Amino acid sequence: MDDGRAIYYDTPEYAPFWQTVEELNVPFYLHPAMPSETCAYKGHEFMLGPVFGFAVETLLHSYRLIGSGLFDRHPNLNIVLGHLAEAYAFTVWRSDRWLQDFSKGYEAEKEISYYFRHIFLLRLPEISVHNPS
Repeated sequence: MDDGRAIYYDTPEYAPFWQTVEELNVPFYLHPAMPSETCAYKGHEFMLGPVFGFAVETLLHSYRLIGSGLFDRHPNLNIVLGHLAEAYAFTVWRSDRWLQDFSKGYEAEKEISYYFRHIFLLRLPEISVHNPS
């Protein structure tokens, strides 16, 4: 965040950045952050971080990147999402279905699931094993 406002990388000022990332042929890790809008969490601050807020913010950001048409302009990008892409598995079918009826503001050429299958790399979370000894 900058001055309390969220920064999203789907805006035009980041076009040179994405061009460079694609030219370098390196993955970009989209890491979770605190939610950009916190009024919904007032009185429920425990949800702000990794419990809930990180997943929501990361998913929101990835959907913005997809919906902006970024991956049609830069089809060789690779975006890494940790924690098995947060809540992606629970939203993608519904998102694709919704776009069939309501696509206002959606500039991408394909369904959301296409980009998750072809652009995003899903990173497994670290596995911790408790050794009681």
